Amino acid sequence: MLLRGQAVLFTRPAGGALEAVEMERGKIYNVPAGLWHNLVATRDVRFLIVENRDTHLHDTEIRPISEGELAQLDAQLPHWARE
Repeated sequence: MLLRGQAVLFTRPAGGALEAVEMERGKIYNVPAGLWHNLVATRDVRFLIVENRDTHLHDTEIRPISEGELAQLDAQLPHWARE
């Protein structure tokens, strides 16, 4: 849940395209287990994040982003995230 600031939630279903949602303050976003996701946010952002107790770094996929994915992300960013 976004408490303060501005943020974009990116998700990517397995084999699917990146999708971006500009988050609204006070709205709950449910990211299903196993769905790749990431955030872009302003410096003043505050989130409330609730996770299962067995969520940890070993559940995290870390990989380089391709030029094509970077272009997809850039095309979906709101104006405030490009400044």
